[in-house]
Amino acid sequence: MRNFHEEKIDCSIRACGTYDSGSNSEARHFAFMSRRLSSSACELCVLWIPDHRSATVYGHFAAAGGSGNDIQVVIGLQDEVLNWVNGHGGNVTFATQKMTAGQLEVPLDAPGDYILVFNNNFSAFSSKVVRADVQIIPRPQN
Repeated sequence: MRNFHEEKIDCSIRACGTYDSGSNSEARHFAFMSRRLSSSACELCVLWIPDHRSATVYGHFAAAGGSGNDIQVVIGLQDEVLNWVNGHGGNVTFATQKMTAGQLEVPLDAPGDYILVFNNNFSAFSSKVVRADVQIIPRPQN
């Protein structure tokens, strides 16, 4: 079995979400509809949390394809996730095991560039279709 924490992962990256730093209530919503991830690959999505803010990522994801119909989801600060992606560990904020479907409720307590990862690197031969409906909800400023 391949250990994805010890080798580089083939990932695409794109901006996924942010919210207006002047608003306490505006949520940023983004969704993936039937995004296909190749075997041994993942997709990275950047989530920007403005200075002096915190937020929570809420959502649902599901995977289909291959023998396990599974995917791994990871969220963390950009530097930590990039280290994780390239096999150098990384102290990520949230990580699932391989799962078919699951809920997200992940507090992001510090501002910064976070990355949401849908990882299919453990699947050497099977591509997966991932559906996700995700929101970034800002928390009130203190």
